[in-house]
Amino acid sequence: MNMEAKCPDCANILTNTHDDSTEIWKCSNCGWEVVTTYTPQIQQDTKDYEIFLMKNLSPEANQLRTLARISGLNFIETKRMLALDDSLLFKGNAVDILPIKTQLEQEDIEFRIMPNYNYEN
Repeated sequence: MNMEAKCPDCANILTNTHDDSTEIWKCSNCGWEVVTTYTPQIQQDTKDYEIFLMKNLSPEANQLRTLARISGLNFIETKRMLALDDSLLFKGNAVDILPIKTQLEQEDIEFRIMPNYNYEN
């Protein structure tokens, strides 16, 4: 059931907008509005996530550079890491994982995130 917020002055349905840290509820009928802080769900997520590379990954040179940059390893150490089953590339919170997930997707590098990660750019 979808609950709609109503204006306390005229009972009109309020519109809601938000940006990175501010949320605004506004009545288009009488002009009543309230501004409050807005914290995106990703910033409220306290879980630790892990990015694992898929087994038998054979990266191209540009992909290897990306993996080395993300992991903080040199090329040789990165290649060794790729030989392992379930290579752990990165561990962090939801906010830290998102840009890495984006980089991996842009480079067409196969990976999985545990636990299930549902955030997008």
